Amino acid sequence: MKIKNFTGFMLGNENNMHQIGAQWMNYDARVWVCPNLAKAKKVLQESQQKMCLEPGCVWTVVYQVSGRNLVFEQANNGLLYTDVPTKIFVDRIAHRQSPQVVDEEFLLQNAKRQSAFFDLVKERKK
Repeated sequence: MKIKNFTGFMLGNENNMHQIGAQWMNYDARVWVCPNLAKAKKVLQESQQKMCLEPGCVWTVVYQVSGRNLVFEQANNGLLYTDVPTKIFVDRIAHRQSPQVVDEEFLLQNAKRQSAFFDLVKERKK
């Protein structure tokens, strides 16, 4: 589908920062775009809930982007895909959210709660 005047949302993090007014990328490659802010926030939340330890795999910033005469392919997951990010420009930061800091104590407490829950389930089955 071709959209004459497009506005959407794309995600970034500390390893993938973008300047307001700049092109999303200076070369063409396949990228995905969220059609609305609610979908972008959902993708951001899901990335932060995975508790990924590899730097750069967690989204922390939602950018509002726009472009003209963009051709998109729509996926079943609600995202839009395009091969021309050179035609997409960053308008503003729409949302920023730092992930929860996870330390050993948090993980230990969480494991204890889960263990207690499973013990309770076992008792009820007897």
